[in-house]
Amino acid sequence: MSPNFDCMDLEALTSNAKQIQDDVLKQILTLNANTEYLQRYLHGSSDKELFKKNVPVITYEDVRPYIERVANGEPSNIISGNSITGFFLSSGTSGGKHKTFPMNSIFFENLLLYKALSSPFVSKYMDGAKKEKEMMFGFTRPLSKTPSGLPVSGGVSSFLQSDYFKNQPSELYSSPIDVTLCPDNRQSMYCHLLCGLVQRNEITTSGLQTKNAGTL
Repeated sequence: MSPNFDCMDLEALTSNAKQIQDDVLKQILTLNANTEYLQRYLHGSSDKELFKKNVPVITYEDVRPYIERVANGEPSNIISGNSITGFFLSSGTSGGKHKTFPMNSIFFENLLLYKALSSPFVSKYMDGAKKEKEMMFGFTRPLSKTPSGLPVSGGVSSFLQSDYFKNQPSELYSSPIDVTLCPDNRQSMYCHLLCGLVQRNEITTSGLQTKNAGTL
């Protein structure tokens, strides 16, 4: 379930953005300084200034070999201090080709955090939004697998099929979870619309959650 926030929480988070960004960078460096990728630049240090001086700005192609090695069964600590539990695909809209990114539970937790932070502002400026009944058009496809057996899918599709989404209170959405997880998107759309029509007097917001799928 998403954590509860109010508008003051978001104001506090944004009033000291530099310190928060520094703290987040410190956490990232502390966690990942000993990975194979960063070890050659930081030699185990989590110092911010050393990071700024030694770690170059790169493109996706620079890290793709490391990602592929993990996908093929090598340990996560090649590129991540946390265990990699799956991969999500980018939309491919910028370069015309999907990019594959490693992920773990932090990815899902951040999605829930984003929703929790935005909800107070929606409730503040939209009458009735505190009821938080959303008509969400969620669509998924079956997950594919890497050679090592890790799941691969679009980021949103991965979230919709995770326990983080399934364990949210059912009253938050007009459609039951079975509609979102239906593999036939035409049937899913029909049911989303039907559920929304039946509950039209209760719905306060709407959204679209798209899907993506592919193999590495």
